[in-house]
Amino acid sequence: MSKILSLSFQDKHLSVNNSSFVGQLGEEMAARFLVNNGFRLVLSNFKVPIGRNSKDAPVTGEIDL
Repeated sequence: MSKILSLSFQDKHLSVNNSSFVGQLGEEMAARFLVNNGFRLVLSNFKVPIGRNSKDAPVTGEIDL
């Protein structure tokens, strides 16, 4: 996998200046790696409400990938 990461970030045409873009790219690469190695992804970026904080704002738990 490190070979895939290094090739992606050495690409001169890939402009990496947005952290959400980098995060999305990383998630896509991780998903591809897992699928290519026999795993089956059933859900990605799953959020579930887990309660409210002291200011009564909703709090969610998140599972990425």
